[in-house]
Amino acid sequence: QKDKMNLNQVIEEIEALLHAEASHSNIELIIEKDPNLQDLMLNDKEIKQLILNLTRNGMESMTSNGPGTLYIRTLQEEDAAVLEVQDTGHGIPKNKLDHLFEPFYTTKPSGTGLGLAVCLSIVERHQAKIDVRSEENVGTPFTIRFNTLEEASKHQPLVEAQKCRR
Repeated sequence: QKDKMNLNQVIEEIEALLHAEASHSNIELIIEKDPNLQDLMLNDKEIKQLILNLTRNGMESMTSNGPGTLYIRTLQEEDAAVLEVQDTGHGIPKNKLDHLFEPFYTTKPSGTGLGLAVCLSIVERHQAKIDVRSEENVGTPFTIRFNTLEEASKHQPLVEAQKCRR
């Protein structure tokens, strides 16, 4: 189930938890929210899970490197609301980037390999796109682009028409 809401609002609902986890891991957390962000049709529980998975991965990548900075940003682009989670961790080697979203693929000694696979399924259920770029010893930004409400509403009549035909 999805409701019309704003990504900034979802972040605010878990902001205290994010700051507590960052503080516990000796990581600086910087949250930058675009005040012009458009509302989207979101499942808030899934989006919270997405943000928590990405931020925890980012924090884990930095704890072995000493203190770091984790950025959570929202940005309104012309046709998309963008969520970015970026760490200043050790980065992901190029030969591992292609496998990141595969279930049970992990680079962590105690990882299950399900965190990013879950993230991908959440992104896909929201008809969004996820992009990851990484540079070793610099960090990794995960960028999720959600079609804005106007764009998504263009597709709504097709869904309704398909339901009527059945």
